[in-house]
Amino acid sequence: MRIGKSRLCGNMAIGTVSDSLQAREILESICAHNASGEIHYGETQDNLKTAKIRFLSLEGEVICTDKPQSIGEQVDLVSGQVILVYFTHDNARWAFHSRVQKATRLVRLNANQRVVGMSIAVPHEIQLQQRRRDYRVMTVSHGIGGEIVIESEDVEFACPVERSAFSGVIHNVSVRGLGFLVDGLVGRHFKRGRYVYTGFTLPGSEQKWIVRAQIRHVQELPARERTMLGLQIAERPGLDPQRLRDKIHEFTIAEQRRKLRRRR
Repeated sequence: MRIGKSRLCGNMAIGTVSDSLQAREILESICAHNASGEIHYGETQDNLKTAKIRFLSLEGEVICTDKPQSIGEQVDLVSGQVILVYFTHDNARWAFHSRVQKATRLVRLNANQRVVGMSIAVPHEIQLQQRRRDYRVMTVSHGIGGEIVIESEDVEFACPVERSAFSGVIHNVSVRGLGFLVDGLVGRHFKRGRYVYTGFTLPGSEQKWIVRAQIRHVQELPARERTMLGLQIAERPGLDPQRLRDKIHEFTIAEQRRKLRRRR
């Protein structure tokens, strides 16, 4: 049975692997490596919800995962829920449509251990989103705090001195951008396409970067009383963008290695 598409997804793919054998090989690979992924669910962008998972095994026509973890608000997935799943494989971002088969089930980790997890339907096709030369890493555990200020509507590269600064923490970072968790439900202050300034210091470094970025998406997280901003790093006078990208790349690689060592 082909899995139906949720209306929230739109036209997103740049390529499709419709060969079920090839798609299954990719799914087997991410399960073998216990790769992480994201689930998006909800009927429209207005009520879009997300959750983190780790792929554990491929059993017949279902994919078994660990228990979905919250990204900003409580997870309320139920059996039969239509979902959109994202994952990274072979340095590329992929996605597929699926459906929750069992929202709660025991998943075998090995001969002696089982965990409470979930199963979702194996898709008939998976879709290539984009080739990636960079990786996004979570930084919440590092507690990288900072402030963010909205750029002037009238003067480029300037911020009015009377404009309020919003405090928060860096949620994730990649060489192309970052996720910023702002304290409070303040989405009305941040409009897509507008530019902001924020400053941060990467763990293990003493240099503070003052970054200009464009707002790409805004999501209020009522359960946490915070607002998530997706920011794309933009040009700014006095900033060498390549030097900044190199430093972020060094940090993301080191962070990936650190997490791999912890899993061994």
